Amino acid sequence: MKATNEKGLTLLELLISIAILAMVVGAATLFTSTSINTQRQGTARSKLYLEGLLAMERMSSGLPAWR
Repeated sequence: MKATNEKGLTLLELLISIAILAMVVGAATLFTSTSINTQRQGTARSKLYLEGLLAMERMSSGLPAWR
């Protein structure tokens, strides 16, 4: 047998590694965009809730106390 001292990657190994990397990047991008959308929705709901509390406080501040 001949001993080969060749170093490096074959074209097939490079293509497979690029395909795996593309899948990982695609999954990370999907996860990141989903997280950003969820955070935006949560922030919007929180602001809406706080505006509702403020409106209720303003409406009830002019009412006489019930006893």
